[in-house]
Amino acid sequence: MPGGGMQTYDQGKTAVHEVGHWFGLLHTFQDNSCEKNAAGDFIDDTAQEGSATDGCPVGKDSCPGREGVDPIGNFMDYSSDVCYTGFTPMQADRITDLYRKMRLGA
Repeated sequence: MPGGGMQTYDQGKTAVHEVGHWFGLLHTFQDNSCEKNAAGDFIDDTAQEGSATDGCPVGKDSCPGREGVDPIGNFMDYSSDVCYTGFTPMQADRITDLYRKMRLGA
């Protein structure tokens, strides 16, 4: 949390990560797998990620045989707070859909 004792996780963005879970999102590295049939986070517009991120390693590519580099700016990775920039459009859609179904009962 802001002003907390964990220097690279003190901007409050870890709280956004946890709220993402409450809204039904999984980690971007969910299966820790680069296999083609791995489900990952079930979101098509997040690149497949073979391992959680530590810090903010720009260009990290834990699945070099798969499309795209690791989504280190995504709130659902384990990057440092300074690295986080947002959710993908399909994550936003999942948040909306699951919120309506699970929280509103619609």
